[in-house]
Amino acid sequence: MAILTANYCAGVLNQRTAVLEWNESGDFGGLERILSKKAVTDSRSGSFNIMGAFYYKKAGKDELLGCAASGFNAIVIDFGIFRSEIQDEFLRCDRRFLVGSVSEWKLDAFAGLASQTGTDRRGWEFFSAFGSREALKMTEKLLGIRIRRIPIAGSAFAITEDILDFFGTFLG
Repeated sequence: MAILTANYCAGVLNQRTAVLEWNESGDFGGLERILSKKAVTDSRSGSFNIMGAFYYKKAGKDELLGCAASGFNAIVIDFGIFRSEIQDEFLRCDRRFLVGSVSEWKLDAFAGLASQTGTDRRGWEFFSAFGSREALKMTEKLLGIRIRRIPIAGSAFAITEDILDFFGTFLG
């Protein structure tokens, strides 16, 4: 979702976009290695650029402050799995996207995370990558929230018509 969002902001909205990997997954390092012929690395900032979005591996407060001072129009932060040590930073974000699954065996986890948002849900947006339409509607009713279904994307770097329609409803 973070990469799709960044590619939409950079490629469609023409915004100067940074993507921060504020988790321990190491996925951005793998992304840089796999796409090394397409990536432009900037060793000074520790970032690499793919298709107009600037990726920061193992980022934190320093990278966030640097990006804010560098005039990025959009800063997308991938916090990975929600955990208490990132809660304060997560809550400082202008928009908070909670991405989960409404598959029957994942409903408890999604509901648990969504309930941590409390009653003031301004700035919160909820998304599901998997699960039936019935489970999605039931979860929306149970939690009193709107959940957007993320369309299936063959590649996070391919902005298809479905992706354009999806992001156009809330970022466009």
